[in-house]
Amino acid sequence: MVDVSNIEGKLRCLRRELKMREKAYPRWVAEGRMQAAQAGYELDTMRQVVEDYAKLAEEKEPKLKLC
Repeated sequence: MVDVSNIEGKLRCLRRELKMREKAYPRWVAEGRMQAAQAGYELDTMRQVVEDYAKLAEEKEPKLKLC
């Protein structure tokens, strides 16, 4: 069972998801599976989610070096 209260684990998961999208979306655009504008929007949004969560996590647990 995953401990979903683990801030560091959640942030690692978000960053891993962002990296996967950064690799997959350009390929999907090239294959015609996704529009470039949608890929850009999704990547920008995910980057902001990661940044926002890292800031919130640091405020909640300042002793953690999350950024």
